[in-house]
Amino acid sequence: MTKDEIVKILIEQVVAMGFRIKLIALDAGFYTVEVIKFISQFNYIIGVPVSDVKIYEEFDGEYVTNSKRRSKGEQVKFRLIVYREKIKRKKKEVVYFARGTNLDLPKNKVLE
Repeated sequence: MTKDEIVKILIEQVVAMGFRIKLIALDAGFYTVEVIKFISQFNYIIGVPVSDVKIYEEFDGEYVTNSKRRSKGEQVKFRLIVYREKIKRKKKEVVYFARGTNLDLPKNKVLE
């Protein structure tokens, strides 16, 4: 079963139970072009592997996927927010995280 099939089945189950979906939040394990295409009909926030987008600085803007398995016309456009956090380990280390969304909210509200 593919990731987009899993997401579709879960959403169908939630809707069948009579719930209305206000926001879908998925971790980076579900980051695929197919999943983003499907969840774009809802408000969503999805984790994005920084290694996939290759942006290692603060960023908040429009991003187009670059899947090698999809043609240029099949790529997906969304708002990408890349932010950094200091992680305490033996020494303080800066780590970058990324989120994809279609919400028109300030960056700090999306990251809450």
